[in-house]
Amino acid sequence: MPRPARRLQRVKQRRCRVGKNGAIEVRIESVNGSASGPETVEVSFDPAYTSDDYRDRFAKKQVCRRIGGQSLIVSERMP
Repeated sequence: MPRPARRLQRVKQRRCRVGKNGAIEVRIESVNGSASGPETVEVSFDPAYTSDDYRDRFAKKQVCRRIGGQSLIVSERMP
């Protein structure tokens, strides 16, 4: 299955399972960040989701930029 299709399938599955009533735990693990410019930071981390019948952990990367005095996510991807 092509990579984008796998990602979309996983996102749909996660929304279905995590969207149920009940407790959910979200942990952010393995956080690393580095400045890639005077107003830009690249951050990588592993979000881990746990609910009664679902567990998932994967890598995620975000690029954040200072715009108008706020730090905003300008891109996000799951490598």
